[in-house]
Amino acid sequence: MAIVDDPRTGRAGRSPQIRLAFGALFWRVAALTFVTAEFLVWQWLWRRRRWIRRPQRIVVLIYYMPRSLALAFVVGALVTVTADLLVRIFLRRLIARWLQPPEDLFLGLPAPFHLASNEVLEAEMTARRRVGRSWAPGKLVKTNRRLLFLPFAWEAEPWSLPLDHMRMVRVEPAPRFAFGFVRGLPDRIAIQDADGAWIRFAVTDPSAVLDWFQGLDAVQYLHIGR
Repeated sequence: MAIVDDPRTGRAGRSPQIRLAFGALFWRVAALTFVTAEFLVWQWLWRRRRWIRRPQRIVVLIYYMPRSLALAFVVGALVTVTADLLVRIFLRRLIARWLQPPEDLFLGLPAPFHLASNEVLEAEMTARRRVGRSWAPGKLVKTNRRLLFLPFAWEAEPWSLPLDHMRMVRVEPAPRFAFGFVRGLPDRIAIQDADGAWIRFAVTDPSAVLDWFQGLDAVQYLHIGR
């Protein structure tokens, strides 16, 4: 029996929007700037410790604290706003292009495949399949009998798996990106075959791929909230 981990109650229910963790980045940059500014003031006072006594050094450090706070907020705001613009203008397009690469970019089309007389093409989606440490681009195709991945690269071998050999289909969170400050990356689709091996795919809409298996009698849906 194939088991599908169906997290529609959670974050994989729709194609997510790439976004910056605005608040988290702002407060971390502001805190780092404040600590750095206060450290520089203390270092300046420490070099003059022969002439400035300890109580006076503490007073001077407290005196400069509001300026350090103001500097921290300004630097935090500038860095965060700049990073947010970069995410909106450039990073979203780069990730979208990575998830949906143009076929002509690889000077080839997905390898042709033959359908059996009782086989019907049901759905397809541009995807990337994990091969070693890389992600090969191609087409993820589902028929009424099997699941196929047809790579764009002409020298790459197509992959296929009969539907009755699928033990489990689930979504896995995408790896952390930019130290976790960039969020909303689509979950990865993970499929376990009859031998226990896991095959992973990166797609723009994981929930749409899960819907491909909704009509299978052998599939049991597990509604797991996150």
